[in-house]
Amino acid sequence: MLSKKQILFAYPETRMLKFDSIFEHISQQPLIGQKDSLSIAASCGYSQKTVNLTVHARLLQKGSENGPVIIYLPWYGGKSAQSRRYFSGKHHRDWAYIGIDIFNTKEEFGDILASAVVSQRAYALIMRMMAEQVRLAHEAGRRVGIVGISYGANVLSAYTTRGLELPDAIVAVEGGSILQITLKVKYQGRDSDPRTLHALEKEPDLIPVQIPVTGTSASVSAAVINPEDKIVVGQEELWKDAAEKLYIRGTHLTGPLLNRRKILQFIDSHLERLLMSQEPRL
Repeated sequence: MLSKKQILFAYPETRMLKFDSIFEHISQQPLIGQKDSLSIAASCGYSQKTVNLTVHARLLQKGSENGPVIIYLPWYGGKSAQSRRYFSGKHHRDWAYIGIDIFNTKEEFGDILASAVVSQRAYALIMRMMAEQVRLAHEAGRRVGIVGISYGANVLSAYTTRGLELPDAIVAVEGGSILQITLKVKYQGRDSDPRTLHALEKEPDLIPVQIPVTGTSASVSAAVINPEDKIVVGQEELWKDAAEKLYIRGTHLTGPLLNRRKILQFIDSHLERLLMSQEPRL
């Protein structure tokens, strides 16, 4: 893990590539299937160190052959299974639940925090896996929803911006602007590398671009928005046109805790309405 004095998202010795080129490269990488899991890996280097990142999509509950599929994305440094336990209300035995994870070990989490280049790859890998899971569900004739919390919700917003195949339901819990968060917010009291901040101010597309949800993406979206959140900023801006919104108050961590029951009901209602509908998919 990072030491307390170490800066976050260190800029590389050579010029950073734009995120589009990183994502295009990652999208061409093969996915590896094992029993009840799918993974994709990428290597990159920083500070004379080679980092191997892997995104795993693991089946958390099999469900029925034709039932809906729910995908959980984690908060920063967390696990998707934790997100499911925390934000899954009703137990649907016929629904399949899948968790997508990027923060597999403390060392990988530390590398993602330490390097802007490694962080780029992490975003690209998890978005590539999201696209694959949506494609697989739709090819099987199943509806699919994605639930993202904090970091996961930020990535979900970036995913919708890229015009990738949309899921049938989207839930973002405290999901904000990757750019604003990087530029304005400290993580555990530590600052991002000034060189990275300077580069992002000049070229915001070094990290995933986000625009507010509109059209179809807005119509299938539900967002839990915390206007008092000082850690994940830009929530209202990105999700203001979501079909369903729930406003909570408190800090980034206490807000969901204090409103957990309300959030569970909100998520369940949105997923059931869109994933159990008899109407044709959008």
